[in-house]
Amino acid sequence: MNETEESVGTGALTLDRSGMLGVLLVSLGTLMMEILLTRVFSVTMWYHFAFVAVSLAMLGLSAGAMAVYLMPKAFSPGRTRSAMALFSLVLAIAVAASTWIHVSLQFSANQMATFRAITLVLMLIPFTASGIVICLALTRFPNQVGRIYAFDLAGAAVGCVGVVVLLDAIGDVFTSLFMVCVLCALGGVLFAHGPVPSWLRSCAWSVALALLVLACLIGFRFAQGKPLIAVAWAKGAAEAPALLERWNSYSRIRVTGRTGSRALGLKIDATAGTRLWRFDGDRQSLADEPRVTGDLPPFVHAFRPGGSVAIIGVGGGQDMLAAHLMGQPRVTGIEMNGAITSALRHEFGEYTGRLDQLAGFELVNDEARSYLSRSDEHYDIIMATLIDTWAATAAGAFVLSENSLYTVDAWETFFDRLTPGGVLSFTRWYRGRYPGETYRLVAIAAEALRRRGVTHPASHMAVLKRGIHGNLIASNLPLSDADLDLLERLGRERDFEVRFSPRGTKDPVFSAIASNDLDSKVLSELPLDLSPSTDDRPFFFNMMPLRLLGGRADSSMYPADRANLEAVSVLVRLAEVIGGLVMLVVFVPLAFSLRRVRFAGSWPHMVFFAAIGTAFMLVEVSQLQRLAIFLGHPTYSLSVVLFSLLVASAAGSLTTSRIADSAIARLAPLLLLAMIGVLCAIGLVMPSLLHLMRSATMPGRIAVSVAMMLPMGFFMGMAFPAGIRLAGSGRSALTPWFWGVNGAMSVLASVVAVAIALAVGISATYWTGVAGYAVAVVSVWSMSKTATA
Repeated sequence: MNETEESVGTGALTLDRSGMLGVLLVSLGTLMMEILLTRVFSVTMWYHFAFVAVSLAMLGLSAGAMAVYLMPKAFSPGRTRSAMALFSLVLAIAVAASTWIHVSLQFSANQMATFRAITLVLMLIPFTASGIVICLALTRFPNQVGRIYAFDLAGAAVGCVGVVVLLDAIGDVFTSLFMVCVLCALGGVLFAHGPVPSWLRSCAWSVALALLVLACLIGFRFAQGKPLIAVAWAKGAAEAPALLERWNSYSRIRVTGRTGSRALGLKIDATAGTRLWRFDGDRQSLADEPRVTGDLPPFVHAFRPGGSVAIIGVGGGQDMLAAHLMGQPRVTGIEMNGAITSALRHEFGEYTGRLDQLAGFELVNDEARSYLSRSDEHYDIIMATLIDTWAATAAGAFVLSENSLYTVDAWETFFDRLTPGGVLSFTRWYRGRYPGETYRLVAIAAEALRRRGVTHPASHMAVLKRGIHGNLIASNLPLSDADLDLLERLGRERDFEVRFSPRGTKDPVFSAIASNDLDSKVLSELPLDLSPSTDDRPFFFNMMPLRLLGGRADSSMYPADRANLEAVSVLVRLAEVIGGLVMLVVFVPLAFSLRRVRFAGSWPHMVFFAAIGTAFMLVEVSQLQRLAIFLGHPTYSLSVVLFSLLVASAAGSLTTSRIADSAIARLAPLLLLAMIGVLCAIGLVMPSLLHLMRSATMPGRIAVSVAMMLPMGFFMGMAFPAGIRLAGSGRSALTPWFWGVNGAMSVLASVVAVAIALAVGISATYWTGVAGYAVAVVSVWSMSKTATA
C-alpha cells in the first residue's frame, strides 16, 4: 500500500503497530495537557476558569473532527498518515508556544476579560490539532476501529494517572507540560514511521529532540531556583519573589517574605493565604502577637482546655501553634496537601519550630474525613478554620466543586469521633447582609444531630462572631449552663459576640435553621439556598437558589460570596456559549456538505452518537464527583475512577473488534441493553455500598471503586466502535461528522452534568446519563435494521 496516492480508499487503509502506539501517545498527551492546564488556569485566572480547560479540550477535539469532515481533499485517505504525523507535531509545538505566551502576558485586574479571550484562542489551537489526529485515526481505518479506539482510551487512562505522578514527582507544572510536548512529538515520530515524505520524518525527530532538550533545561533551571518559565502575573497582579514554589496535582504553593521577619506568607494558587510563624520554642516569644492566640478560632482551647485536639487543615501551622501556646497537651494536625506538610517539616521546619516534633503533637498528611473515619481515637475538640483553597484540582474540578468536609454525612463522622461533651469548632466568613456560609454550617450541624436522634439541635450549638469571622460550636451533648456561662465570659474577655446560643439569638435565621422551620417566613424571604449539603449534593459554597441560577443575581446581595457567585455565572454563560457552539459545530458543517454526501436516513446515527457522547460524560462526571467524596479528594477520584473506567472501556472496545461484521448489526442492540442493565444495578447498589465502606482503609475503598467501575466501563466502551462499524455501512463519508457530533455533545454534557448535580444532586446526573443510553438503544436498533437491509 502506498498512502501517497490519492486513489487510496478508506477501506483499504490499515494502521500498523507504530501508528497505534502513536494514537496512544497523542491521546495520553492530550489528556495530560488538559489536566495540567486546569492547574495553570487556576493560578493565572480565577479557580472557576480551570473548568474551561476541560470544555476547551473537548471543543477542540470536535473542531478537529469537523475540519476533517469539511476538507476531504486536504485529509484524503492517501494523506492520512502524513496528516497524523504533521498535526501531532503541530500539537506539540502549539502546547509549548501557547503556554509560554499565556504566562508571559501581563494584564491588570480590569483587563482580565481580554486576557481570558486571548488565552482561549491560543489554547484552542493544540486541542484542534489533537482532534484532527484522533478523528483521522478513528474514521480512516473502519476495519480496525475497535483496536484503535482501545489504544485511544488506554492512552487517556495512562495519562490521567501519569499526570498526577509526573507533577507530584517534578514539582513544576511547566516542566511537566514540556514533557507532555515531547510525548506528543514522539507520537508524530511513530506516525512518520511509515509511507510519509522523508522531510516529515526528519522534522518529527528534530522537533522531539528539541523539545526534550528544552524540557530538561526548564526542569534544571526550576531545580536551581531560577525558573526559565514561570507565572509572572496571577489574577491581574504581579507575582512577588518566592522563597519556595511547589506545584502538585491539586495546588501551587508559594512562600514569600523575608526569612528574618516574624511571619512568612504562604499562598495556595495565588489566592488562599495562611502564615508561617517564626517560633523558637519559647512561648513568650509570641505572647504579644494577638493574631496567633487572640483571634476567634483559638478561643475553643479556653472553652475545652487540657484535652485532645484534631485540627483539620493545618496550613502554615498557625492553629497547631495556638494550641501549643494555650497549653493543649495532645494535638493531631491533619493536612492533605503534601507540599505544605513537606514545607513545614523540611524547608521551613526550623523557622516554624518543628511543630510536629513537640511532645504530644503529630502532623498527618491525609484527607481529614478519611483519616477520622478510620481512626479509633476520640477528641475533645475537632476544629477547622476557613478550610477552602479556591483551587481547581487536577481532576479538572469546578469548585462549584464538591467539598467532602462540609456535608451532613461528614459531620456524622466528626460527631462520632468526639468524646462525650466534645465540640466541633468550625470557622467561616461572616460578612454582609447574609452570612450564608455560617448559616449553612448551622444547617449541616442541625441535620447531622437530627440523624443522631437529637430532637432539639439548638441546645447543642452556639454561633460566635468577631469581625468578619463566624464560629460554630456544636457538641454531641447539650451545652450546659456552665458551658454557656464560660462562653459568655470568654466573649467579654476576647471581644467576640455570641450571636446564637440555647439562651437566645440575635439573628432569627439561626433559630429557624436549627429548628428546621422550613415554612418560616424568615427563611422563605432569603435569597439563599440554605439546605444542608450532603454527599449527594456536596456543594457547600453554592447557595444560589434555582430561581436565580439562570439569571444575573445582584452581587451586592452576596458581598462575602461574590467569587462563588461569579463561578455560578460562568457556568451559566458557559452552558449558553457551548450550546451555541454545539449547534454551530453540528449543523453548519452538515449544511455545507449536503451536496457531496448523502444524509437521508442518517438521523438515527446522529442521535446515537449524540446520545452516547452525552451519556458517557454524564455517567463519568457523576462517578468522579461521587467517588471524590468517598475516596477523599478529586485527585484520588481522577486516578482511580477515570483510570478504571477508561481501561475497562478499552477492553470493551477490543472485544467489539472480535465481533464479525455479519454479526455486529444483530449484537449491537443487545450489548447496549446489557450495558443499561449493568448501569442500573450499580446505580442502585452504589449508595448503600459506599455508606457501608465509609470506614474502610484506602486500599479497601479503592478496591470497591475499581470493582464498580470495571463492568460499567467495559460495556460503555463498546458503544462507539459498534456505532462506527454500523455507520461505515454506506455512510463512511459521514463518520468524521458523527465523531464531531459525539465530541460536541460531550462538551455540552460536561457543563450540564455540573448543573444537574448543583440543582438536584449527583444521583440525578447519573440517572440522566443512563436515560441517555436508553435513547442510544432505540437509535442503534434502527441503525441495525438499516445495516441489515
